[in-house]
Amino acid sequence: MPRPMDGMTSIDLITGFLGAGKTTWIQGYADFCRRQGERVAVVENEFGAAGVDADYLRSRDLPVEQLVGGCICCTQKVGFHNVLVELAGKYDRLLVEPSGIFELDDFWDVARSPQVAQRARVQAVVVVVDPFLLSALEGDARQVMARQLAGAAAVVVSKIQLLGPEMRDRVPEALRSLCPRLEEARVFGKPWDAWEDADYLRLQALRPPEPPHERLRVDHSTLFMSTTLRAEAVDRASLREILTQLMEGSCGRILRIKGRVALRDGGCLWVNCTAQDILLDEADPGEARLNIIGQGLQRRKLKALLQQ
Repeated sequence: MPRPMDGMTSIDLITGFLGAGKTTWIQGYADFCRRQGERVAVVENEFGAAGVDADYLRSRDLPVEQLVGGCICCTQKVGFHNVLVELAGKYDRLLVEPSGIFELDDFWDVARSPQVAQRARVQAVVVVVDPFLLSALEGDARQVMARQLAGAAAVVVSKIQLLGPEMRDRVPEALRSLCPRLEEARVFGKPWDAWEDADYLRLQALRPPEPPHERLRVDHSTLFMSTTLRAEAVDRASLREILTQLMEGSCGRILRIKGRVALRDGGCLWVNCTAQDILLDEADPGEARLNIIGQGLQRRKLKALLQQ
């Protein structure tokens, strides 16, 4: 399998807010990299305790290293550094997926540390953007997104197939309102299943801008919260009804529900919900748990709905 001429491992950062579609995009991107003959691993930073995204990627035969219970730009920063040092050289490319609440400055601190820099180099910095979330961002959340866009080599717009023509036309303006200097050539807006190898190659060729010297410090706990709950076995129809009720706001403002649910007929389903989608996919048997992310979550009510 081909490796870089200098033996360095490439690091690609794929960031973006919760529920933007990072994990699904990573699956397609990793498949492309493996078609190029590269050995690929994912460094997965979960927001919360449940390794749901890691389980999903492993089910697609991807090696995954998890960092859970904190963000790699704060409480997991040392652990993130050590993981990069350990994996560099073992793989040709590391795909780093942060928790979704993430400061690029801290990523560069780790990537440029002497132990990492002698083994690996940053190639791509990708921000996956949910167009439905852009207009709803306020305060610190809006600042974090603006800084992610300013530091991105490429911006990948998700859920583009769900937009009507008028809303699709407004996406460039919404992005520029957050980052006036964002170049059109850096923005990719295609449904996931329409991506071709040429798109991935063009994305990899885009170099990230230099990170700003001014840092923004945000208390992550004021933006989002996370809870992990075990779900009782349900039938398919009831599951969709429960998820719909949750996403409508009966237990707080929920941005994302993801995980695995057992069915009464003995099967299992992957659950991946945002405000726009309730996606259910067949899953191998495994621990049934859901990670719920949002604001003002009412854990007692969530538990009652999921364990009725």
